[in-house]
Amino acid sequence: MIQDGIARLAGEDKNANVPFSQGRAAMCVASTSSIPYIEKGITSDMKWFAAPLPGHKTNDQLYYGTNVAMFNTSNPEEKLAGWKYIKFLTNTENTAYFSQQTGYLPVRKSAQEL
Repeated sequence: MIQDGIARLAGEDKNANVPFSQGRAAMCVASTSSIPYIEKGITSDMKWFAAPLPGHKTNDQLYYGTNVAMFNTSNPEEKLAGWKYIKFLTNTENTAYFSQQTGYLPVRKSAQEL
């Protein structure tokens, strides 16, 4: 399929949304941050929509992108600093700003108000 030009190697188009927005693919798996790029790349006559990935019994989803985690192996001072940093990143004002700049969904409903 690659020799016939039907299939592409991972990374050839830099991102899965590129061939989709160019009308060369029927779908792509992407995060919400790709929506502005897809909208920018599609032709005016192309109709498209976003949907969650199908799930089975547990409705597991693919998550990727900007993940934040704190591990339980740090000393108390490091844990407190980590907690303060996560609070800073996820407060209403900061999650709204991050969402507006990147296209990722905000982590707080209150960010919709800003």
